Amino acid sequence: MNFALTVPADPQSVRLVREALLHWLRGAGWPEEERDPLVFAVSEAVSNSIEHAYATCDGEVTVEAHEESGESRRQIIVTVTDRGIWRPAPPDDEGRRRGIPLMHAFAETVEIERSAGGTTVSIASRLTPSDRRAGHVANQGQ
Repeated sequence: MNFALTVPADPQSVRLVREALLHWLRGAGWPEEERDPLVFAVSEAVSNSIEHAYATCDGEVTVEAHEESGESRRQIIVTVTDRGIWRPAPPDDEGRRRGIPLMHAFAETVEIERSAGGTTVSIASRLTPSDRRAGHVANQGQ
């Protein structure tokens, strides 16, 4: 089961991505306590694409996700792709440079590839059923 959504590079689109990705993760059986951090990281990536790649022009942001499963793990990989030209934040904008650190804080891995053709951010979150679900059930009983 795969997820794909292309939205206009407009701040209003972040909410649409968040809602659609949450719906897809629920359908994939991804545990609630694991959904929110992943969706938050993806929202930051989409916001960054809108702000930095398309600050002065129109464009689109594409979000794709898929699940990989193995014997002892499940992993969701989400990519956020734009075709804009990345513009760094102005030097006097120190208080706003939190997007990338937040992505790293809320996802297991974050990889960013910038090129002349745009930027792709890959975000992965892993669930190891035997470890995390057992811990979650144990914590509920306390």
